[in-house]
Amino acid sequence: MNLEGFAPRPLPKSSELGLADRWILHELQEEILRVSDSLECYNAANASRALYEFIWGSLCDWYLEISKVALTGSDVNARSVKQTLLVHLLDQSLALLHPVMPYETEALYHAFKPFLVKPSESIMIHPWPSADMNRFDQVAQDKMRLVQDVVTAIRTLRSESVIPPGVKIDCYLRNLDPKARDILEDADVRSFIISLARINLLDTGAGPKPEPYLFTVFNGGEVFFAAQGLV
Repeated sequence: MNLEGFAPRPLPKSSELGLADRWILHELQEEILRVSDSLECYNAANASRALYEFIWGSLCDWYLEISKVALTGSDVNARSVKQTLLVHLLDQSLALLHPVMPYETEALYHAFKPFLVKPSESIMIHPWPSADMNRFDQVAQDKMRLVQDVVTAIRTLRSESVIPPGVKIDCYLRNLDPKARDILEDADVRSFIISLARINLLDTGAGPKPEPYLFTVFNGGEVFFAAQGLV
């Protein structure tokens, strides 16, 4: 679980967290509201769908992937922050899942209790999660949404063009709308795109597109691959 040597501690303040950390906590608050509203309306199907999209999509597919560098790196503080966040996210996710997966979540919760600051005797009496308004961060959400859009577009084009995942490519983003251009000035946004999409170069300038090229679009601009030697 990458929790070797972990000592339970309270969640860090937002000012101590990075972009991806603030984003996933924003997503968690929205998830708490969606699931709570769905269950209050006796709509277990909507609650289950929302939980799947958050846990499998936002948490496992994106945040865990981004967190691997810190979890396996030598920076003790960065590793501790990620561990603390992941413990909190799993604790809250298990509580939200309990009404639809009671037996599995109870078993997982008991295995997980040593890592919690204030564990309950059973997940059945675990306080129901409540949204923390101080953890909402629309700026972080907008930035990470662009990261997801660009990375998904690059991965799809790579797959459709039968370019092996291990091959580094040169990527040019062109015809960017003002909001996308502004977000792409963020160093963390650029770093996430480069690492998650496995690209060698991320060019967001105003220069010409490469020739020959492969092309696709995302919500905010266009993506060009330098195709020389790729296909």
